[in-house]
Amino acid sequence: MHRFIRSVRPLFAAVAACLALQPGVAGATIVEFQTNMGNFKVNLYDNGAPQTVANFLSYVSNGAYTSSITHRSVANFVIQGGSPSANEYQGDGPFTRDELGPVSHWRGTVGVSTRGRDTGDGQIFVNLVDNVSLDHEYTVLGRVTSGMDVVDRVLEGTVIERAEVRFGG
Repeated sequence: MHRFIRSVRPLFAAVAACLALQPGVAGATIVEFQTNMGNFKVNLYDNGAPQTVANFLSYVSNGAYTSSITHRSVANFVIQGGSPSANEYQGDGPFTRDELGPVSHWRGTVGVSTRGRDTGDGQIFVNLVDNVSLDHEYTVLGRVTSGMDVVDRVLEGTVIERAEVRFGG
């Protein structure tokens, strides 16, 4: 039995190290999106992608999402919004450098859309399914903690009525 414990100890240490890298919920910044389909909340990865989160919060505080639309909705992939021109091709600075980390693009995670390396801005997307093919390409800035049923119903043209910052998990 002791031999077994010694043999799995490195495995448990590796798992613990990976879990320590995962962004936590406690004390995190929460942004609530109010849409014409209902509301959903996003827990931001303040420590996992600090520059991206700060940039995103500047868009929220400046009202960039107020009365904006979801300009892209692809079943079994993502919904996307936050474009100043209601399309995925035009961005609006300030831009942030990519913060690619250990967090995968699992269902419910929120990523930052780009138009090439280090061009992250206010365009965000929510993964409707696990999209690990996006790992190491797009920054994950948070995850939906409530209202994923609303996210699943969002279509192209859904209005984001407002986004508001909440603190604490």
